[in-house]
Amino acid sequence: MNPASLHVTTLPEYLFVLTAGLPPQLLAWPLSVLFYLLALVSAFSGRFEDRRVTGGLLVLAGVTQLNFVFRFVAYGGLVVPLGPIALFAVVWWFHWPDLRGALSR
Repeated sequence: MNPASLHVTTLPEYLFVLTAGLPPQLLAWPLSVLFYLLALVSAFSGRFEDRRVTGGLLVLAGVTQLNFVFRFVAYGGLVVPLGPIALFAVVWWFHWPDLRGALSR
């Protein structure tokens, strides 16, 4: 979202209009959305959900968003990474015990 004009860039607009000819690193945002959607599917899959999978997908979404954020910072833009902060907070609050157990094995 551009606060000056209140314009919101949608994912289809970003993928098919704005990224033509740009570096492939800027496709980290769509990849992050894919990881986030997979985490939602994992979380809402009912009794078959593995909390480690959901937490891991949220971590991957946050890391790919950070790649996207740092790319904008490299171009000299001012970026507040609210998405990665929120994703990492959710992982820490809800999924950290599960992920810690998986990492200690």
